[in-house]
Amino acid sequence: MTLQSDLAEDFERNTRLLARHLDGLSHADALIRPNGTGNCINYILGHMLLCRLEMLEMLGQPATVSGETLARYGNDVEPVGPDSTDIHSLEQLKEWWGSVDEQFSAAIQNASDETMLGIINTGRREMPLHRRLHFYFFHEAFHLGQFEILRHLAGKTESLI
Repeated sequence: MTLQSDLAEDFERNTRLLARHLDGLSHADALIRPNGTGNCINYILGHMLLCRLEMLEMLGQPATVSGETLARYGNDVEPVGPDSTDIHSLEQLKEWWGSVDEQFSAAIQNASDETMLGIINTGRREMPLHRRLHFYFFHEAFHLGQFEILRHLAGKTESLI
């Protein structure tokens, strides 16, 4: 096992779980907001995609989707909900996830040890790239946990894990 293969395996597990969480959901289901104020699946999925683009950039790889296309899913944006007209469909986000996930998996697996150990700046902190990628893994896992609750709100109450 290598650092690259371990990270790739972890992120691939997230993708498998994501597919299970999205299975059987409609676009309308993906717009349900807890208490009418929390984030919905549509926003979270777009946000996770945007983060995958950021990681691809850190790995020096281009993405098939542009950050501008997903700007609606950045931090500090108006909440996404049933009345939002400036968002992408659940199907489109899932399609983009598939292509970006393939690129991302290959980028991690093909990254050199030098790249993974390279120091990057994140705000006021410096850290090796692999540590920053590990944070993004945690970030994805956090959001995947939210998906289970949001699935329940959409009437999908089976256990996925």
